[in-house]
Amino acid sequence: MNLANKQITFHKPKQISAGINEGIRAIAENYNGHIQAATDHCVERIRGLTEAKLTRCRAKNPPGYTRDGQSFITLLWILLVDGLTPHRQSRAVREWLGQIIDGTDLFEGELNEESLPALIETFIQSIDFHDDIERPTPEIITRTIMQIWAADSASVDEIHRTMPILNRIFIGREDDLSIIHQRIGVDGVDNEAKRHPLTIVRGWPGVGKTALINAVAHDKAVKAAFADNVLWASLGRNGDLFDTFKDWARQLGALHLLPIQHLKDLVRGLRAVLAGRDMLVIVDDIWTEEQGLYIKQVVDLKTNTLLLATRFTDLANKLKDVPEDIYVLEVLPEAHAIELLGILAPEPARIYQHRLPQLVKVLEGLPLALRVAGPTLQHYHEMLFDIDELIDEFENDYNRLLEASAPSDRFDEETGQTPTIELLFKRSVETLSSGAHLAFMALGVFKHKPATFDANALQSVWEVDDPKTLIENLIGRGLMDTAPDSRYRIHQTLHMYANKLLDNHINGLSI
Repeated sequence: MNLANKQITFHKPKQISAGINEGIRAIAENYNGHIQAATDHCVERIRGLTEAKLTRCRAKNPPGYTRDGQSFITLLWILLVDGLTPHRQSRAVREWLGQIIDGTDLFEGELNEESLPALIETFIQSIDFHDDIERPTPEIITRTIMQIWAADSASVDEIHRTMPILNRIFIGREDDLSIIHQRIGVDGVDNEAKRHPLTIVRGWPGVGKTALINAVAHDKAVKAAFADNVLWASLGRNGDLFDTFKDWARQLGALHLLPIQHLKDLVRGLRAVLAGRDMLVIVDDIWTEEQGLYIKQVVDLKTNTLLLATRFTDLANKLKDVPEDIYVLEVLPEAHAIELLGILAPEPARIYQHRLPQLVKVLEGLPLALRVAGPTLQHYHEMLFDIDELIDEFENDYNRLLEASAPSDRFDEETGQTPTIELLFKRSVETLSSGAHLAFMALGVFKHKPATFDANALQSVWEVDDPKTLIENLIGRGLMDTAPDSRYRIHQTLHMYANKLLDNHINGLSI
């Protein structure tokens, strides 16, 4: 903007109180001595108290109105109305700023560090300060505005975003993806009433929660539906919330949050940055209640949409606001499971198609187990080994599945290794109490497939007077579930693991 060639006129409010003038001076002095604290204060107010006004202004979209103009007016609004002064005589100021925002073309061109001081000086000169009140210097306010712009003006599209690995094979989840679309409001504003601000995907370990979450994160329709795009993270049992929130701050351009040393302060600052944004926030593999609650503190469910995933039923129940917040991801139906095996092992699937339903039943449609079985079938075929024998081993020898490495997308960047199926199950079992750990192991005595049982059978096997606490613990940790006819069930692959733990216990081996 060339200020020398542009006529700028501010309409003075009818009355500016001495209290507001004192507030301006106090803010200026605070900026001079404690610039970071004052900036944090302003950034939080930018995303909070002024959001309703700015939403109205964006809807009107007056000529020449720009994002820089929005940030500039918002900051001045805060300086005058909601700064460090206890006075709230701000009606005239609000009306005045409203006139500026609604009717001026002041913000054509570029606002930058060179042009701002002259503009702010004009602004300050338009205010009737009392004789005993020192005017704030434009340089101090300019420096503050520039710091705020560093956090407020960068869009998510303009900076590097952390994204998950996209699974190349995505079979049988089209209906689930469509339901998630509906829940997060991807199908358009006409379905806004159907939008769920919070969705928590839960299901058996290995059922494909991560694959579904990752597909949503990469979905072009999802990105197009959210003006401020997608923010993603994955936590797990060693997830560090502080590091995750710092990474989000970097992605959002909120560089003023990076020096913060305390989690509560970081949560407060990040919440201010996210407030009012039309953004989908995705967090996979929530492991603890603390992780989930802090994330819910950060997001603004009025405008943000939050999509979480966890393997733990009890954790999903603690994080939900209403029962409809939870979406249970089921195992693959037989037809889709066979289709998946056909992609992973095309020749064996064609030659031994008569045995595939049996293999799918043994693995009970669990995508993780199928993605292990498929490549193993293909390898056996290439080595000219007996496929019938292999399928029998999957059914009768739990080590055939449990000791196999998980698919490559399960590679652990921290350890540099791909875990076995057994290790993935073990991580869930390790979250049990000692008594529930033994109770899970004891489920290995149920030999029928699928393994279902009633409360009386559990009471007898566990040798307890009341099995309710143990049942609650196992269901809560996602290792057991309810079944029809007042029965309970354990997934067949988890039953294999319980059986192995029981055998090791009987043989005196470490469990």
